[in-house]
Amino acid sequence: MIKNGFINIIKPTGMTSNDLVAKLRGMIRRGYGEKIKVGHTGTLDPNAAGVMLVSVGNATKFSKYVTEKKKTYIAEILLGVMTDTLDTYGRLEEEKLPSVHDEEELRELLGRFEGRSMQMPPKFSALKVGGKRLYQLAREGKDISGIESREIEITRIRLLSHAGNKMTILVECSAGTYIRSLARDIGDAMGEPAILSMLIRSEVDGQSIQEAFTMEELERLIREKDLDRAIRPTEDILCKYPSLELKSGQNLYLNGAKISAKRYTGKRYDQGRYLVYDGPRFLGIGVITQEEDCFLKAETLTR
Repeated sequence: MIKNGFINIIKPTGMTSNDLVAKLRGMIRRGYGEKIKVGHTGTLDPNAAGVMLVSVGNATKFSKYVTEKKKTYIAEILLGVMTDTLDTYGRLEEEKLPSVHDEEELRELLGRFEGRSMQMPPKFSALKVGGKRLYQLAREGKDISGIESREIEITRIRLLSHAGNKMTILVECSAGTYIRSLARDIGDAMGEPAILSMLIRSEVDGQSIQEAFTMEELERLIREKDLDRAIRPTEDILCKYPSLELKSGQNLYLNGAKISAKRYTGKRYDQGRYLVYDGPRFLGIGVITQEEDCFLKAETLTR
């Protein structure tokens, strides 16, 4: 029986996130002879590579908590070119010889993008408008002028290299940030058309590409019936939340009743989400509300 948890996988270029999940699910079914739930915690562009956290078993219930996490990218930006998809795979719309920019100028310019800002998503993206993906509407030639910008946060952006019409940057940002849009916006700030020419997601909130497994490595582990080696426990991935241990009232909690955290744990906790334990057993995520007696209620259970 495969344990529940998350696998840090390197998604290769040219594969969609859903394709990767479907392939892993099929590999597990063939190797172990059992059907098991497999999901992802947020898509990565088909033309990008890098870290994807994939949920296995009942960890799929907790994927929504992982999508909130920050992400780190290595991105190459091509100056002097614009396409309809904001990357090298789209239709060419503009091409010109870019101006010369020195590294000090570029570092100063990139620094302006740190912090919170509003970003316009690419028209070729998986966002839904009226029940349809934006890329579907764009391919059908539908009017998508009503796309609204969204708030993002860039906590760190650094110039790694610059040569000719290419620059490579490191970006640490909030979930929902489009690096293709960032490349466009950096170009606008430079007075140049610009697109994303390469993207690697190097980290998802502490889960780095150095620790990730390739699909070939996972295929070997599955053949050896040793996939558990690649699976991180759900509670390890969700360690940003504080923990709380129930001393009694476990059945009440598991049956959905609101219980007094003060009564069952002997201390008062702040409002918010908690990893809830019954001794060493992880029960799931519960929420404490600041009501009269600081109640705890299950939000997502492992069972």
